[in-house]
Amino acid sequence: MDQKGIDEVFKHIKEYRDEGNTLTVVIVPFRIGEYKQCDDIVCMKADGSFESAGTHDTLFADSECAYSKYCQAQQGSEETQLRVEAQKTDITQQLQKQLLNFGKKKKAPGKKSANDIADQEELEYIQDA
Repeated sequence: MDQKGIDEVFKHIKEYRDEGNTLTVVIVPFRIGEYKQCDDIVCMKADGSFESAGTHDTLFADSECAYSKYCQAQQGSEETQLRVEAQKTDITQQLQKQLLNFGKKKKAPGKKSANDIADQEELEYIQDA
């Protein structure tokens, strides 16, 4: 299920409970954000036995809890992904600049030609897009 579908399920659960109904739902989410919306979280071991239970905040605060370790690992992978995306952006911008300068004649230091000004404006336009 995609994020839009997950958000829709949580919306319906909240609406149902806001009407005064009681509801127990068992979910197996893969993203931390989905756990944060739960009232209670029950963690089970691979053999099906009980490991721990509580809210996101209480379980996350217990560094020995498997849930806390899972969340920290997932946050680390998300941070790594953000760093990789930033590096891709930097590399793309460097390549764009090199392509703009490819094949241009060298000029005297300190002088700007009409091509230099146009290229700078084009590069700024690409970076703003």
